[in-house]
Amino acid sequence: MLPKVDIKFIFCLFITILTCCGLNLPSYIKPCSLSDPNLKSCMIQSGQNAISSLRKGDQNYKIPSVDPLKIPLIEINMGEDLSIKFSKITAYNFFEVVKIQDVDFDLEKGIFSLHLYDESGILADLTYEMKMKLMGLPITGNGEAKANVSKIDMFYEAALKTIQKDDGDHFNIDKSKFNATVGQLQFHFDNLFNGDQRLGDATNKLINENWREFSSILQPAVIDLFQGLINGYLKGIFASVPKNSLFLP
Repeated sequence: MLPKVDIKFIFCLFITILTCCGLNLPSYIKPCSLSDPNLKSCMIQSGQNAISSLRKGDQNYKIPSVDPLKIPLIEINMGEDLSIKFSKITAYNFFEVVKIQDVDFDLEKGIFSLHLYDESGILADLTYEMKMKLMGLPITGNGEAKANVSKIDMFYEAALKTIQKDDGDHFNIDKSKFNATVGQLQFHFDNLFNGDQRLGDATNKLINENWREFSSILQPAVIDLFQGLINGYLKGIFASVPKNSLFLP
């Protein structure tokens, strides 16, 4: 069974963007010229300057705040031996100190790509239910948990298509892909093994010493989450601003 992730939060917040159109670029995004020989540098600088405003949200473009980001459910099911449910998640520091490493926009092919790096990472409070094996050890528990993800290297690519609206042509995301690596992932789970303190402490230590193995289990869900988030940011702009207003000649 493939991993399952519930990211209804992302899509329910961004669903209304499709009805918004006819706006100019927001004031915090500097338009770049397609004829500028330094177009890439301009897009990196413009995007970097816009991140702090975007993460706070913009009602005009139907972009919600991610400061903090609240996620109702992330669920991974891979049979009887692996079931993880994270709920009531509150994540802090999303894109707070992220740096744009590279950006590329091939207008003819309609391909947009983005490379982001977040040194400080993300903190999260959540509720969990877990039944799994790690390094051959059965792990069960439910209760409160904390997570800390640092040094996140993110790669995003979107294939764009053109759609017609009353105010002109707009970009729309046809398909996208996302991948990421993390420098470290640390968890602390309360109430493992029905509150057995000795087993709980030993298991938390095991998880954090073998965080790469644990991260590989969570990776499909986390990729879906980040991909949906970046898609939502871009759709908020693309649905609102016509193609001919996104760039200067």
